[in-house]
Amino acid sequence: MLIRLLLVYLLVSLVVFITLLGVFWADHTTPKSDRLSWLLVCIGSFIWFITIPLSIIELTRKLFRRDILPKPECPWKTWN
Repeated sequence: MLIRLLLVYLLVSLVVFITLLGVFWADHTTPKSDRLSWLLVCIGSFIWFITIPLSIIELTRKLFRRDILPKPECPWKTWN
């Protein structure tokens, strides 16, 4: 059971690492020789169980802050 959990953790870490690497590589504002950026990509992929929920919360807040999604006027009204 413990080996399966470790395997799942490592597989998700690999997927997160590949995703972060793709985003980092597509970013033209950060030099690819910056060691701190590479370190953050590696650390972020290994602590994915913290970084993914925080990223989802941040993206949700940005959506509501920019009014991309309409805010309901009253709590009992539904989204139209």
